[in-house]
Amino acid sequence: MLNGEAADDVEHAIINRAGKLGHLQAMLKTMAGQLDIARQGIENARITRQRNANRGDMEKQRTRSYDEMKKRADRQGAYLAACQSLLTLDRWDIAARTASEAATAMHEYVARMQESLDAWVKALATDAQGVFATVLRRQRSIQSDRHSVDALHQVRHVVNDQDYENRRYQYYVTGSGDMVAEVLKDLVWEVSRDQLRDPKTRELRPFLNIGLKIRKVQAGDTTQQDLSLAPEPVSSNADRLLHRCRQIFKAARETESISAYLMDKYDGTTPQTSPEALAEEIFRKNEPLLQHGGANISQNYLCVYKDRTLERQEQFLNRILRELAGQSNVTQARAAQIVDSVDRFRLTFIYHHDVIELEQVHAYQEARVKYGDLPSERRQLHHVFAAERNIVPYEKRLSKILSHRIVLLLEDPDLFNLAVLSWLYRRSEEPATLLNEYSYDDEHGQRRTVWRLTVKPEAGEFDTMGAIKPTEHYFLTNPENPPSLVDALETFSVGKKAQWYQVAIEGSDVQSAPNAQQGWAIPYEQVRNNLRWSQEDDCTMRVEQERLGKDAVEFQGKLQATRKASEANLPAVQLLVAQFEKIKETIEQHLDPTIKSLANEPHTLDYSLYLLIREHLKLRQEQLRRDINRYG
Repeated sequence: MLNGEAADDVEHAIINRAGKLGHLQAMLKTMAGQLDIARQGIENARITRQRNANRGDMEKQRTRSYDEMKKRADRQGAYLAACQSLLTLDRWDIAARTASEAATAMHEYVARMQESLDAWVKALATDAQGVFATVLRRQRSIQSDRHSVDALHQVRHVVNDQDYENRRYQYYVTGSGDMVAEVLKDLVWEVSRDQLRDPKTRELRPFLNIGLKIRKVQAGDTTQQDLSLAPEPVSSNADRLLHRCRQIFKAARETESISAYLMDKYDGTTPQTSPEALAEEIFRKNEPLLQHGGANISQNYLCVYKDRTLERQEQFLNRILRELAGQSNVTQARAAQIVDSVDRFRLTFIYHHDVIELEQVHAYQEARVKYGDLPSERRQLHHVFAAERNIVPYEKRLSKILSHRIVLLLEDPDLFNLAVLSWLYRRSEEPATLLNEYSYDDEHGQRRTVWRLTVKPEAGEFDTMGAIKPTEHYFLTNPENPPSLVDALETFSVGKKAQWYQVAIEGSDVQSAPNAQQGWAIPYEQVRNNLRWSQEDDCTMRVEQERLGKDAVEFQGKLQATRKASEANLPAVQLLVAQFEKIKETIEQHLDPTIKSLANEPHTLDYSLYLLIREHLKLRQEQLRRDINRYG
């Protein structure tokens, strides 16, 4: 009944399936009613017959006939007739009970079928969470997403052309036969016989159950597989039904494309439907994410799938690209290109600007002003990386936001401090020490200048071969480039490896060739030892030449007045004062004049670096003064 006269009859599949659930429900309801009437009628007739027959009188009559038969032989017939009447009554009662039980069992079958069928009606159609409602809800969700996407994304447009979609839908559904009927043909109802344990008697009782199956055609062959659809879960049923339906549109996913749609809509029949009108619409939706000023180089990329077998389609896309290039002020042909896409249903226009200085980006300018207005204690809360947090106190002192390359030098404050002090106590003339500039002639006789790190060994230190360990020189900048203190400090304090390495043997001009293939780790502990020796040598020289200045005399007087001067602490104070004087001389004689000469170029890295070094040395001076005051 549910499957129609022929389950595989495609021509009449819609008629075979239409309205059958309702007809079956009505039929089962009628059958249940008729069976209930029959069962009740049989039971009533049985009770009435027993009441009318008066079994008690019949049993008394049989007893009397039996007693009389023992006295008189001719009473045997009466006795047999009484027994026959009782047998007839029992036989009829047994038949009535059997018919009643059969009607009850049939009624239970029908009731179970009704429950199963009602569950399917609910799961498929009438329930708010049913298959039909689930599919409809998904469809509406897709439509809702389409309508809202333009509001959510200013540079994206989702095609929502119902007329075009309906035309393509009809093409695939009816173009090669009635695909709706084809799917309905593959929906087959089956009735199965099962057993259920009676909760009272614990006996297994048979019952009938109705189920729906969908035959799924496997890709690549003609075999079919039955997939059972139980009433739950609904989402699984919906997915199975949709999976069968999606097979019909497999060809659409392999042949349709956004290019084909745009050619259909913008066919050039009117100015509003020309390819140039489409290009103008695309350009309006494609503003740069960051507004900027200044010079730039514009480029256009139209990323879209194109069918190379259709010459008209390629001409259509080229017209769009030419119009977009004109609106984008792209003058070079190679700066406007069509890029093949593997996504058949997406067209992406990329309007690209190159060579834009960060300072020219409007959003960056606005953010920089707001950042500058923040109190320094709050600025650190807006940073994640250590270098950015460490630079905040310096930017506060300078009232200047420094370049990211300068900021990166503060990744490790201890290494930056070591680098600055190595630069402060450098010696460029031979024997060179610490962070110094070095000039030499390469193998072609060309003069080269680099920043290098010179590290002397401990007195009496030997290498692995037992020879006295020589002085080592680490090239911190590339000899091919002009010497840059920024590059040198980056190599030293940001953890880069020195790429050029030389060994100088005392009293000899022999040097190893620069090695750009292997990076050499900087021996920071040895650098600290060299720095300490240089500081002590500088202090000794200043004491001998009486160049410690009035601060030293003042501090020494304080120590003597408080009777704290001793052999133990006076050299320590002298070393601190010598460092104080070294920093003071460097700031006055070198840093201040250099910064003043670079003031006309405030955006250069060298200007920012010297400002940072000066502020770091001033902070060092403040620390030295506090250390000295602890003695006085």
